[in-house]
Amino acid sequence: MRSRFINRYAFELVRRFGSNFSSDFEKNKVVIKQMEPNMGKSQRNELAGYIARILNGQAFEG
Repeated sequence: MRSRFINRYAFELVRRFGSNFSSDFEKNKVVIKQMEPNMGKSQRNELAGYIARILNGQAFEG
């Protein structure tokens, strides 16, 4: 189960910086690492994957 932090932060990042992200997990990891250098690896990976799902239209806010 994904934490509320990841859900909210992913939607906020897409809303504010949507042009920086893509539906590619690996590219999103690099972008997030540049934006949040102190974020842990597992959180960064979870966030990058969820952003990729959002941009693919496979995720919903709820």
